[in-house]
Amino acid sequence: LTNNEVPKVTIIPSTSGVGGVTFFIPKKMGLYSKKEILNEIKVLYAGRIAEYLLHGDENKITTGASQDIRIATNKIKEMINEYGMNEHFGMLNIEILCNSLRFPLNNNEAFVREAISLSKKLYNETYLLLKQHQDVLQAIAEELLKKETLVEEELNQIISKKREGKKES
Repeated sequence: LTNNEVPKVTIIPSTSGVGGVTFFIPKKMGLYSKKEILNEIKVLYAGRIAEYLLHGDENKITTGASQDIRIATNKIKEMINEYGMNEHFGMLNIEILCNSLRFPLNNNEAFVREAISLSKKLYNETYLLLKQHQDVLQAIAEELLKKETLVEEELNQIISKKREGKKES
């Protein structure tokens, strides 16, 4: 979904108590398209969705994705509130609009509804994508249980092997 490199994935607890993925800082800095932001949010949702797919039970998901959810929520807020990237609100900065004495908008329900709708849409799209590649997720999870940490080259080998297997079948 993005051009970001993934130098390492680990299940070794960090200072926050959970494992994680290390991303290199993207090569692109500055302006981002709507599509790029939406894809970044999908990447942020992927960990929680992968956890659900691997366990197959909503009751077995953990708090491990809390920081990703916080970042994704902020990106959705910025898209709707600051960037004018929402069809319902259009090219408005909602914060300025709400704080304006000339146009008070004290009810944030519409904003929250839009954020929830976008979040659910992106979650569902990411779920379908990961479900389609669940065999790769399973292979990565199994390898992580053996080694605890995988570097980019190892991840690429797992993905390539699974893709080749699909082409042959």
